[in-house]
Amino acid sequence: MDTGKQMATRQIKLGYVAFFTTCMILTSQTLSAMEGYVPYFNYQLQATYRAAPAYPREELRSGNAGGVSLVFLVDRHGKPFAPTVLGSTATSFEITSLNVLTTYQFPPSPDSETNVIGRVSLNIYYELETYPSRPSKKFNKLYKKIFRQINDESKDKESLARSLRKMRKINSIPPSAIGYLNLLEYKFASKFGSQNEQLIALQTADIGFTHRSESNKKLEQLRVFNLDNLIRTQQNIKDYGSALYNFELLRKVDADKASIIAKEIKEVFVWMNNDESLETPVVISERGNTSFYLLKNQMSIRKISGTFTKVILRCDQMHHEVAYTNDLTFDIPKEWGTCHLEVIGDPGATGILTQSPVD
Repeated sequence: MDTGKQMATRQIKLGYVAFFTTCMILTSQTLSAMEGYVPYFNYQLQATYRAAPAYPREELRSGNAGGVSLVFLVDRHGKPFAPTVLGSTATSFEITSLNVLTTYQFPPSPDSETNVIGRVSLNIYYELETYPSRPSKKFNKLYKKIFRQINDESKDKESLARSLRKMRKINSIPPSAIGYLNLLEYKFASKFGSQNEQLIALQTADIGFTHRSESNKKLEQLRVFNLDNLIRTQQNIKDYGSALYNFELLRKVDADKASIIAKEIKEVFVWMNNDESLETPVVISERGNTSFYLLKNQMSIRKISGTFTKVILRCDQMHHEVAYTNDLTFDIPKEWGTCHLEVIGDPGATGILTQSPVD
């Protein structure tokens, strides 16, 4: 019979993920969930306590792997608050991830002059212990078929959409396969959809490719390819703050590739320090939100269509929420540090985010 210590050892395994940060893999008899920290520029808090999220029953029955990307603030007591979902593979994973986040503990800072002591980016992964290390032959066969179809000019949008729906229904695939699937959806959106749909597909693909990429050269190469496309797409819509965020991630994964891309996205670095106003389109996703990393310390949001309800700022040293009003304008004090902006509203609502420098 196993002792309590032996059982605990079998259930909890410690490991490392990319960017020289720690994660924890907690396993039960049939599942494991891994949390990996992605630093925003040079600042990232480390949790002193992390629990495994519950595996959603419907995803467990279907044998579905998945992942969720979150950003949240940490208060002076070391407790997470004001979380938001940046991307996920399924809504059910979002719910359990947000629930478990309430149990996390970070180093407290009781003497802090502000209630916010930091902002954290977090990826949570769900996978069954029985997953193969590679996608199934059925998945690979369908992937290659759809890849050829997307490059075939004679294939129409509806036939490709049916093939993608069929691929999404394949169960028991490893998290990395989610990245492959979303790359196909990115290619599909590039051919038939909007830049916003391209962004969503690339952001979700990065969740899949980040998982275990530090020990898998192929996944690392795919993540570099994915980040490259993500940065260029964000540059195209002038979401320069988010492009810079992902450039910093790329630089840590592949410094050589980042140096090449840096020459091609000079516009991003120019906008960091110039005195001009920057306009970026705002499109609310099906989840009911959209987000940006800000470059300048004044922002205004002008609605074009639909309904915006709330604006949330998650900064290095401050959390600020305000109900949306027409042509909302807000000056961000420099002592708040860098800020992540979330706009909440009805899916499909559109507007313009204007960023301006203020002395």
